[in-house]
Amino acid sequence: MPALLALDLGTTSAKAALIDLEGRTVASASAGYPTRHTPGGGTEQDPGHWVDAARSAIAQILPPDVEVAALCLTGQMQDLVLEGEHGPAHPAVLYTDLRASVEAGEIGTMLAAEGVDWDALAGNLQDASSCAAMFRRLARASPDAVAGARGIVFGPAGHLAHALGAGLHCDLTTAAATGLLDARTREWSPAVARAAGIDAALLPRLTAGAGEIVGRTDETARELIGLPAGIPIVFAPGDAGAAALGITGVETGQDHASLGTSGWIASVRSATPHPAPVGTSHRLALGGGAELHI
Repeated sequence: MPALLALDLGTTSAKAALIDLEGRTVASASAGYPTRHTPGGGTEQDPGHWVDAARSAIAQILPPDVEVAALCLTGQMQDLVLEGEHGPAHPAVLYTDLRASVEAGEIGTMLAAEGVDWDALAGNLQDASSCAAMFRRLARASPDAVAGARGIVFGPAGHLAHALGAGLHCDLTTAAATGLLDARTREWSPAVARAAGIDAALLPRLTAGAGEIVGRTDETARELIGLPAGIPIVFAPGDAGAAALGITGVETGQDHASLGTSGWIASVRSATPHPAPVGTSHRLALGGGAELHI
């Protein structure tokens, strides 16, 4: 019988679930990976460990006689991954990395000089965790890695999709957390990319909805994660959006609380150009013109 294979590549582990076409979870497993902590508040992971953990988790649950109808990807958001010609050009800089506070201030000042309020443009408060600031810091700290980048993705799901041959992609929920997305147009902001020193040609293609087939596994899939070529790759929203889909769906007016490695109270609301309500710390894009206010 065909089944869906879902992968959640989180902060500490890859979680795999086999789901039948009626929506029932048939089996699940996980495999962990380490985080490297550096002086000054740095947190990094090796994207190769993400792939290894995905392969391990999949091997634990996938019987040889099951047809995988689709590989569905989600995971931790706004990690900066520089994709080189033959793999990552630098370890992934995680969303918890705090080394780019100076660069975040510089970008904010540069944008303000152009009459742009970065927080208002992005729909979120911008700080050292912004991928724009992370990139600007890396351009100073590791110029060779930046020079060797052939593309950018923003988390394990994006990296795995790229490694499996689907190209460079980013879902809207993750994009909204990077500091590079214009919350009004739902497109990458040329002004922020310019201030960060990012060549816009390196940025991934944005998905249009809450789940989209972005490609199919290529011939490398069997070696990388133990799957055959030709399986559709579905790019789900980043973890916060995927949690909302699972708990309430993306119809407006839905509220929920989520408790995990981190916790939040969230509401699904219609997208609006107006500032987020007082108390909203994150305003993330979802499919269908909805936003997730956390």
